[in-house]
Amino acid sequence: MDLNNRFLEEAVFAIADGYCSINLTKNLIPGVMHQVVDGVNYDLNKQLGMPENSSFTEIVAQWALTIPEEGRKDFLDVLDRESLLARYRKGERHISFTYWTRTATYEPMLAEDHLAMFEDEKTGDILGVNYVLDRTEQYRLKQYKAQLEQKTQKLEALLEVEKVYNTKLYLDALTGAYNRRYYEEVVHDFTGPSGVALMDLDDFKIYNDTYGHQAGDRAWKLRRKRSAPASAREICLSAMAVMNFCWF
Repeated sequence: MDLNNRFLEEAVFAIADGYCSINLTKNLIPGVMHQVVDGVNYDLNKQLGMPENSSFTEIVAQWALTIPEEGRKDFLDVLDRESLLARYRKGERHISFTYWTRTATYEPMLAEDHLAMFEDEKTGDILGVNYVLDRTEQYRLKQYKAQLEQKTQKLEALLEVEKVYNTKLYLDALTGAYNRRYYEEVVHDFTGPSGVALMDLDDFKIYNDTYGHQAGDRAWKLRRKRSAPASAREICLSAMAVMNFCWF
């Protein structure tokens, strides 16, 4: 291995959560596979009951047993030795994929696996630098954000429902003016300078009885529209025979 590739290997291993060197040509993992958990470096060969300098295919087969069954075949297909050599011959130099496995301390881990392949200038062997990044926390954070987004959307929907409900609760259905309930539950608690103005339409009952309730309703809505000050909140206090409006 030349100096540049050795530097690459050391730089990658310094930041990886798991790593090993691979000689694909000789079907060999020189030394052992390493995994770093909470600052502690673990020998994965020892955990798997495999010696140093084990066969690459045997290590892959053993580690596949730590992977949930639904993802095991994909893992074995990607790390098939002949397939990797064929991909290298076609020009691929970097392969990455993700899968669920476990840590050396038997905690679930979402592994982002990377394999950088290159040719040894002296021997012509196809070598690999394999490193794994633990993406479990990022996955959990993404899940948390998605759940939070769902809860936010539900809250916004509830607030919209509450807004519609309050509109129906506090507005007079005919005129659209604020009603007596709004006055008693909201305006009643206002503090600071305020004022009240009252308006009464005389003989409205006679008009209503003479021209009918539909004509009376139209008169009611028209009077409310034309009489409300632009800067005031209008309260419709009564929907009885005599129409009363109050502004504040």
